[in-house]
Amino acid sequence: GILLSGKEGETKAFHQMQIGWNVVNLGLAAAGFLGAMHVDPGSLDLYHSIQEQHKMEKILLFNAGLDVGYMLSGAYLLERSRRIDGKNPAQLKGFGRSILLQGAFLFVFDLSMTAILSSDNPKIAPLLSQMQLHSDGQSVGVTFHF
Repeated sequence: GILLSGKEGETKAFHQMQIGWNVVNLGLAAAGFLGAMHVDPGSLDLYHSIQEQHKMEKILLFNAGLDVGYMLSGAYLLERSRRIDGKNPAQLKGFGRSILLQGAFLFVFDLSMTAILSSDNPKIAPLLSQMQLHSDGQSVGVTFHF
């Protein structure tokens, strides 16, 4: 908000859109944090931990697809600002630059987080290979050998 004082045109529109994006980002981060506060990591067994990791990887890849859409929307606004007559092309250009920048950052972030989560998979394989399932006819058990 401080960056808006004394700004006009494209720069003002850029910072206005950045404020909007960051309000949304703050809301999403707060919701994620509050949701994580209610989950006890110790309550998740190995199977559910792996399930949650795969779910998060899928969410991040879906988000990366949305990020491409953001970048395309930003590029569209930039192109539209060049072809519009009269009705505030500077605002379209500022909004377009902001959306393009945010989309590019989120794209890199989502793909980086997916790569980090995927790189942990080799650490899980030895745990799974040490696991034996057994049954006595009435119950099923899992034994780990370390």
